Amino acid sequence: MNTKPIVGALFALALSICSGVSMQAQVSRGLPFLETPTDARAAAMGNVTLTKTDRNYLYTNPASIFNGDAKLTITAGGLMFKTPKSDMVAGNLMFGAASLGYRFLDRHVIYAGFRYQGGMKIKGSTNDQWGLSKKSTSPFDWAVDMGYAFKFNKMFAAYATGSFIQSYTGRVAYAGAFSVGANCLIPISAESDINVGARVADFGAPFYYSAKEAYALPTNAQVTLDYGLAMNNNHKLRAVVGGKYFFLPYRAQLLQANVGVEYTLFNIASLRAGYQFGSKDTSLWSVGAGVALYGAKLDCGYMKSLNEFGADRFMLSLSFDY
Repeated sequence: MNTKPIVGALFALALSICSGVSMQAQVSRGLPFLETPTDARAAAMGNVTLTKTDRNYLYTNPASIFNGDAKLTITAGGLMFKTPKSDMVAGNLMFGAASLGYRFLDRHVIYAGFRYQGGMKIKGSTNDQWGLSKKSTSPFDWAVDMGYAFKFNKMFAAYATGSFIQSYTGRVAYAGAFSVGANCLIPISAESDINVGARVADFGAPFYYSAKEAYALPTNAQVTLDYGLAMNNNHKLRAVVGGKYFFLPYRAQLLQANVGVEYTLFNIASLRAGYQFGSKDTSLWSVGAGVALYGAKLDCGYMKSLNEFGADRFMLSLSFDY
């Protein structure tokens, strides 16, 4: 039995659920779980990345921890997909992530994290297109992540992260992914600042399910600019604009532009909204809210796909800083 069409179909189906990308155009795109949002705050602000943040540093902006006093940070989050109905699929796709970071000697931070995505069952088919197989498959992906960030001065910091990944689609494949980035925080006044972040993410060698089946990682370049304004320490506003370009795989290149806004009252309650314009049917809008008390931060975000084949997503994140 030729299993290559099955693997390709699983990739296409998973990606169509995760990001609303048409299955036909994206058959060669591998490890779509690397594109799944990991932070409810960022997801609620148009699925943006690299913002100035005080939570979930490893997966949002590893350099942003230098903007506060946190020495130890812990974050956990989960995401549930409202999976489109399909005769091929049973169950619901779910995602979970956890991370921790430790800051030492003021200029250094080390991170560790774990991500998992699974929960669907792909039903077997007797159609020749899928290889005459009746066996059901429950695909999943997980990654162990490590990171390091270094502060050069009050404005500039840089970081690098690496991931060891296992993917199961009926067979097992392993991959390694790496990312490098930098961040610049520019104070404008005592009440306002501009934050600029840039990163090249998820680059690495193709991964293999067999000697003849190679899939490229979803390598991408990201740039984000956000502006923050505090008014009498009672009201805070942060607006963000960003972009992300997936330049690998070559046949599945993708461009996304993100805008978002956050309003915070008394450093406790926050409301957020955003929009993502994406090529290949990856556009969405998002809303969310958060509350912060005594170092704990609870956030929720909802993303509504604008593609009829895309999945709506609801996410929760909980962070602690010490």
